[in-house]
Amino acid sequence: MESSGFYGRAGAALILLGGLGCAPAAWEEHHQLALDGSGRSVILMSSDLLPGNGAGDPPARLREALSVPGVHVTGTRSRRNGLVEAVVVFDSVAALCEVPILYRECSFRRTADGGFDLTMRVQPRPDIGQRPTEAAEVRLRTEGRVTAHNSEGRLQRGNVLSWTPTLDEFRSGGLAIRVRTDGTSVFAATTRIVLRSALIACGIVGIGLTALVLEGRRRLRRTRRAAG
Repeated sequence: MESSGFYGRAGAALILLGGLGCAPAAWEEHHQLALDGSGRSVILMSSDLLPGNGAGDPPARLREALSVPGVHVTGTRSRRNGLVEAVVVFDSVAALCEVPILYRECSFRRTADGGFDLTMRVQPRPDIGQRPTEAAEVRLRTEGRVTAHNSEGRLQRGNVLSWTPTLDEFRSGGLAIRVRTDGTSVFAATTRIVLRSALIACGIVGIGLTALVLEGRRRLRRTRRAAG
């Protein structure tokens, strides 16, 4: 299926993100969303934001907190600086939004052009203390080309968006996410452009080589006539 290839490319991107040396936020979500609403996510958070302040085994607590029908935890691990991370795959956005620890309401609707309309509203969590120096990030990569959104950040590669409130804003005021895509696969469109460019380049090189060969033959004939 085309979506399988999308998840494979997205998984490679997640590995790259995990290998970079940049300091993560106290709460990060990296979602890859296919046109049918299924997807894959990396959830990263400070362990003290877990139920019970993450006491005991934080990876096990995060796995338990994310385990609901339709959401499958494929791995958890502890990270530096008191962070804990989980990788999940989900059957639908609706299933992901049923995870209690994510505190959100979602609306997902397929559109006539093969894309989707997504509205995701993270509910406020005023029960945590103020943490003004820490950041949060929700990052979304879609299989289809983004045609409308409410992110204040720059649209990257036609299908990658980020929302980056402070942790206080994210947890006490919530966050509204709105995205619309069409059915155009960004990867497929990019591949077609690259192949088209390669064919044009090969054509130009071929024409140039043919012209050189013909010119060489003409010069050889002229040389032979002059010698005769």
